Amino acid sequence: MSRRSYAVNTVAQIIYTFSMGGLAAWMPTYFVREREIPLASASTTFGLLLVVAGFAGTLLGGRISSVVARRHPGADFIVSGWSLVASIPFTLLAVLAPQPVVFWPAMFVTLLLVFVNIGPMNAAMSNILPAELRGRGFAVTGLLIHLLGDAVSPWLIGVFSDLIGLRVPVLVTGCLLGAAGAVLLAGRSTLVTDLGAARATVAAPARQTR
Repeated sequence: MSRRSYAVNTVAQIIYTFSMGGLAAWMPTYFVREREIPLASASTTFGLLLVVAGFAGTLLGGRISSVVARRHPGADFIVSGWSLVASIPFTLLAVLAPQPVVFWPAMFVTLLLVFVNIGPMNAAMSNILPAELRGRGFAVTGLLIHLLGDAVSPWLIGVFSDLIGLRVPVLVTGCLLGAAGAVLLAGRSTLVTDLGAARATVAAPARQTR
């Protein structure tokens, strides 16, 4: 916890996982109820978009972060944060637009942008944790993001869906992606500080050896 960017990263990943877990569980049902698309078609289309966007977004995120890092310290948080914030208008279109020609492409762009952050966020955590704590750090984060994230969100969306319908819970859940991005952008300075501390820690034993 002396590396503050670890806490920032974990909080952002909890929010992100909460949102993605809820969307993955409920978006096909949303398209059935609100857009009257057959369940088989909605599930197949959404699943295909999820796979393609996940593959492309993950590869793209690592590449973009490497390029941005040449000029900006804390590039991993910058790329992840802005990609999540940028997903909001596409999420609104995906949830609110009535035409398939609009909401399916918007859904794809949303998924693409949210998967961009996977590589940079994991790289940021790996780069600031000491080698002897890296496994424990990832394990604690993994436990928290699932316990407080995708284990809870599908149930909560279901509860609120019974009370007020599905549109608002899905919309709010999708917009939480922007909150995760805001956390990362606000915490960018902690990553810059922790990367400097990590480099200094590695360099010290090397100087002592010489």
